[in-house]
This record gives sequence, C-alpha cells and structure tokens, in this order.
Amino acid sequence: EAGVVAAGQSTTEYKENNIVDTRGCGVLLREKTQARFERNKVSGLHVNGFQAGDDSDAFLLRNRTEGCEGSGIVIYDRATGNFFSNEIERTKLAGVGIRDSAEPIFNSNIIKNCSGSGLVLTGEARGVYSGNIISHNECTGIGLTGDVHALFDGNTVSHNAAYGVWLQDRVRSTFQENVIEGSGMSGMSVNQDADPVVHHNTIRDGLSHGILVHGAAKGHFTANYISGNKSSNILLTGTSSGIFERNTVWGSPGGGVLIREKSTCSIVANTIERNARANLAVLDEGSPLVLRNVIQDGDGRGIVVTGNGGGEFTENYLCSHALAGVYVGGDSAPWMYYNVIASSGASGLVVEDAAKGKFSHNSICGSSCAAVALQGTSQPELHNNTVLHGGRGGIWIGERAGGVVKGNMVEQGEKAWRVGKNVTAVVDMKTSAVEEVQSMIRQMREGFIDGPIQRAPSTEDRVVLVNNPGDILRCNSDVSLGFSRVPSDPASKGESGWMSKTRSPSPEDGVFQRCPSIANDSLPNMQVPQGSLTIASPQHA
Repeated sequence: EAGVVAAGQSTTEYKENNIVDTRGCGVLLREKTQARFERNKVSGLHVNGFQAGDDSDAFLLRNRTEGCEGSGIVIYDRATGNFFSNEIERTKLAGVGIRDSAEPIFNSNIIKNCSGSGLVLTGEARGVYSGNIISHNECTGIGLTGDVHALFDGNTVSHNAAYGVWLQDRVRSTFQENVIEGSGMSGMSVNQDADPVVHHNTIRDGLSHGILVHGAAKGHFTANYISGNKSSNILLTGTSSGIFERNTVWGSPGGGVLIREKSTCSIVANTIERNARANLAVLDEGSPLVLRNVIQDGDGRGIVVTGNGGGEFTENYLCSHALAGVYVGGDSAPWMYYNVIASSGASGLVVEDAAKGKFSHNSICGSSCAAVALQGTSQPELHNNTVLHGGRGGIWIGERAGGVVKGNMVEQGEKAWRVGKNVTAVVDMKTSAVEEVQSMIRQMREGFIDGPIQRAPSTEDRVVLVNNPGDILRCNSDVSLGFSRVPSDPASKGESGWMSKTRSPSPEDGVFQRCPSIANDSLPNMQVPQGSLTIASPQHA
C-alpha cells in the first residue's frame, strides 16, 4: 500500500502534506507521471519514503523523509526526474537508492544519520549528483556497484562510519570537485574492475587511507588534494594500474603513497610532501612508474623500495628528508635515472640488504652523511651519477657489497670514496673538480625548470629553483638547487621548522638508520561492511 500514488501522465502538485505510517511506501510514482511534490513530510513505519519507477519523471523539492524501515528515496526502472533540496534522515537501509536504468538529476539534497549507506547506485544507473551533503551515515557515504556511469560534482561526503566512497564491479563514473572527509575507513575505495575519473577533489582527515585502489581496478586521478589521512594518503594494491597525475599528497602520519602487492600504477607530476615515515614506498612486488614528481619535506625517507619491489623512477626532485632521500632494500631492483636528490638528513641514496637495481645520471647533493651508501650484500649498478658531497662523504661501499660502480662524477676530497676491504664490486674510483660537478648540476637544473619543479595551487607553499650559493651545497658556486618557501610559511626557518636539523642524524650516527617506513596497518580490511549497500525493494500499491 502507498499513502499517495501518482500514475499515468498526471501532473498533479502535492504541497505541504504529512504522510505517516503507511504499510508500503509513502509516495509511489509510476508509469509516466510528472507529478510535483514540494515541502511534504513522509515519516513513520512505512518501508520506503518516495518511490519513483517505470518511466516516471517527477519533480521533488524540499521534501523531508525520516525513520523509514527501508530507504528514504528509491528510484528504479527507467525513471528520471529532478530531486532538489530534499532531506533524508534516519533510514534503516540506504538513505537513497538508485537502481536498474534510472537516471535522475539529484541536486542539493541532505542525506544523514542513516543506518545503512547514504547514497547507493546499482545496476546500470546513471544521472547527475551535485551539491549534496551526505554525512554521518553508519556505513558508506556513496556506494556504486554494477555498471554505473554517473557524474558526482561538488558533493560533501563527511564523517561516514565506513568508506566515504566505495566503487566496485565495472563502475566508470566521474567524481569532480567533491569534498570527502573524516571517513571511518578509506575516503575513496576503488575495487575489482572499477575505472573512475577522479578530478580536483579534496580527500582529507580519514581514519584509514585517503584513496585505496585494489583488485584489478584502474582509474585516472588528477589534481586532487589528499591530506591528513591516518594510515596513508594513497594505498595501491592488488594488480591495480591507475594513473595519479598532478595531485597534492601531504600530511599523513602513516605515509604519502604506498604501493604494494603487484600494483603497476603510474605516479606522474605530483607534489608529495610532509608525510611521516616515507613520502613514497614500494613493497612486495610493486612496480610503478614514478615520473616528474616533487617529493619533499618528510619526517622519514623520500622514496623507499623494498621487498621484491621494482619500478621506474625518473626526473623526480627529492628534497629535505629527515633520513635518506632514497632507500632501497630487501631483494628489490628498481631503475632510477635522471633524478635530483638534495638535502637529505642522512645519505642521499642507500642501497642495502640483497638489493640490486640500476642507478644512472642522478644528481645527489647536500646530504648530511655520505651521499651514496652501499651496504649489506647489495649489488647495484651505479653509472654516470653526479655526487657533490661538501666533505661529508661521496660514495661509501660497505664490506660485502658488490655490483658495478663506474663512470660517476664525484667531487674531489678526502672523503670522496670509502671502499671496504672485502668489497666484490667493480669500482672505478675517479673524482672530479668541483667546477665540473657544478656544471653537471647546472645542466640538471636547466632541465628541471620546465619539468617537475611545479606545483598545483593546493597550499600556500610555492616551489621554485633558486640561486642560493653556499646554502644547500655549501660550496662557492652560483649554481645551487633548493626550495624557497613563501615568507609567511612558519616552517621555512628556525629550529622549530618542519625540517629542524636537530632531528637529522649526524655522520657519526652511521650512514643510515633503520626506522619504520610504512604503517603496520597498511593493508586494511578491504571488504565493504555486509549489507551497507542494500537498497530497499520497491513496494507496490
């Protein structure tokens, strides 16, 4: 049974009615009705509040539905319609459910305090969803399953107990200009074969990960601001292969970008900064492309590659990390070339354990310890790198290290080379005059001016290349690589600044220090809570 039924081709207007405790649904819209409902209240023990099915094309404005045993609004079959400024609250299942081939325009609605998820789309649902507030629901804020192709623009998805946004199956939807914040689980979870477009969203302050991509999921993530998420800002697992481009990723206590399992995602032209542990880490068998990023100002290391990780890392700028700029361990074997690694609190590049890998044409300068440290039984290939060490150590090779170290340009000096007695590496211990090394760094600098040293306008910081003789490189040269900050930034100077040297190890502490690079809970439960994407079944008159 239904409190109100609008059917046929009716265009009746219903205003300021109070519909309470019907046995089925409060309002049933069917056939080709174009009825208009404005400022009505539907409440009580009915299953669903408003139901729109068949080919209905209704207009709902400023209605309120609360306390349903099922969902507040269910749109199904081939229904379209306009739903503006309605309020849905305290439903037992999803606040709003869109299913089948329905295609509504859903704008400026409030969905809150529901026992299920806020907004759920299934089947082949379409539509435009903009300016809605979806908050404080006990499951997921927005959940999409099936073959959903929809546009989500300018919504606020706030403080939902599970995921902010959950995508699975073959979802191909677009998310732009949304704010997703305070999620109990990941801010956005992309699963199975989902392949969304995610552009210029803010995803912040969640209790788990900011963006989680796993399974065989893809996706194109551009110009998003991802910050302050507890476990990490971005976690990529499974065989995922998404593209992350021109995002700003900062301020997570668990790490910036974490790539695990067999993910082959591409990380291109992002700014990754001020994350604890590691700004970017590759574990397990991850093998990403990491290209033309600015990676800076970390409490731990800049880039970590360990486990059986690999990948290609090129034309990145790494600066101002409390520990090593780049750490390579385990049985990993990355390929790193044409990167700049500057102002590391420990060594610029550390290769240890049984790691291998190829490292060529990188510039390493301003390290607090030896610029390059090869330890353990590592067997890397180091060719044609430029090392400016300022007397703190050039390339140091431990007792059991192997590999090939040839053709590198190392600044002259007493500490330019240190090679252990039992080293099996093939080593060409040449040094170069400071002027030659500076010339090479000048060429690298010129190559970066129109390259990765740029930033989306996401914070008050501004990244530039500066001439600051004697500061970063501690040498008399008009060529120095460094970052300049906006004068109003309190982290730009002083002992209490972001990169206070009191936290950096000294050369006497050893070439490197072990410390956690990732959060222990970096692989979360990646299942949506049972029943959280349930839409109430349509009720019939």
